[in-house]
Amino acid sequence: MGQGLWHASGKGIFRLTVKQEADEIKVTSCYLYKKEDGKETFKKVATLDPPDTVAKNRKVYSATVDYSSSCTSGQTYYIKATFDIDGYTKTYTSPAVTIK
Repeated sequence: MGQGLWHASGKGIFRLTVKQEADEIKVTSCYLYKKEDGKETFKKVATLDPPDTVAKNRKVYSATVDYSSSCTSGQTYYIKATFDIDGYTKTYTSPAVTIK
């Protein structure tokens, strides 16, 4: 089970738990989506640097990155992150959050 969470402060929180210990777990890509003005749609606005954290020989991955410089206060965003677990990839999308 994994998740990419988006905090109102502009921090990306990445968590993943696997059933069996993995040789390596990391986030390989992360994209920022912004809600378009006056619409219910979102548009990809940035490719974010994924966390540097690599979990080795573990069942749990956890990292937090400050992306606040990529955001504007009062705007609504979500992130989409792809995890790599020993060569298997899984993408997670965060809930949308309005930045304070």
